[in-house]
Amino acid sequence: MEDRSNTRRGVSVQALVFDDQGRLLVTKRRDTPVWVLPGGGVDPGESPETAVLREVEEETGLTCQIVRLAAVYSPVNRMTLQTFLFVCRPVGGTLKTTSETAAVTFTRVESVPYPFFPLHRDWIQEALAQPDTVIRHPIWQMRWPRLILLLFRYPLLCVRFLSAKWKLN
Repeated sequence: MEDRSNTRRGVSVQALVFDDQGRLLVTKRRDTPVWVLPGGGVDPGESPETAVLREVEEETGLTCQIVRLAAVYSPVNRMTLQTFLFVCRPVGGTLKTTSETAAVTFTRVESVPYPFFPLHRDWIQEALAQPDTVIRHPIWQMRWPRLILLLFRYPLLCVRFLSAKWKLN
């Protein structure tokens, strides 16, 4: 994701974008070669709704419409941010890679590409299991024991992520 040093600290957005065939939009980051949901930071003075639509367009070329707020996740440590998860549908634009994405594609939920960010996989399942609820709970999946497990499972990806996050690359 691009540098947003003026981003409102502690707030991010993610999008579950489903096309007319029920396929999910996923992006492969340029800075860390992992597949994720489109999303990013909320700029100062920007609403989460405006931010999610901006982020999807910046990362994929698609313009979207929000269908519903699926979740509001609260942070549990310095590695997590308050995150708003929206379900969206594309209404225009052209699917393309951008300066932030190495690849973008629609895929079936059960066959997302590897490696896919585990936290986002959990959020997808949770939102699909509770379609009539706005989920509200901490980002429990990112507590330190899980982060350490991810470090051992995906050491190169973790090092690349941290170096990008801390601008070491």
